Amino acid sequence: MESLDKAIADVRALNHRLKEGALFLACYGGNNSAADFFRSLEHFGFAREDVLVLSLTPDGDDTLIGSFVTRSGRIYGFDVDLDDHRYSRITEHLPDPHPRGTAKSRSRGYSERIIEALLPEAFPPRAP
Repeated sequence: MESLDKAIADVRALNHRLKEGALFLACYGGNNSAADFFRSLEHFGFAREDVLVLSLTPDGDDTLIGSFVTRSGRIYGFDVDLDDHRYSRITEHLPDPHPRGTAKSRSRGYSERIIEALLPEAFPPRAP
C-alpha cells in the first residue's frame, strides 16, 4: 500500500473508532471516551458531525493534542483537557499565504491530500 493510501486508511480508521465511542485501542489506560473528547470540541462551538479528526495523540491521561478539519475545510489544531475546559485551546491553521507555483509556495503535504480524499466522504452534501 502506498504511504498516502495508508495515511488515508489510518485517518478513516481513527474516525470510525471515534464514531464507535473510543479514542484509542482498548488497552489505553487514560480517558478513552470519544464522548468526552467531542464534548470538549463542542465547548468551543464545533459539532461532532462537522469535524473530521486528522490526528489525535494523548498528552497525559486526560489531555489530547491533534488536529481536525471542519465541514467547511478549515483546519484547526487542539490541545484539550478532558477534565477541565479552562486548560484547553483550539487554534486555526491559516492557509499558506503564497499561492501554489510561486517560489515561496510549500509543496502539497499529506494533510492536504488526505483532506481532499476524505472530506467528500466525511461530509456528503446535505439534502435540501
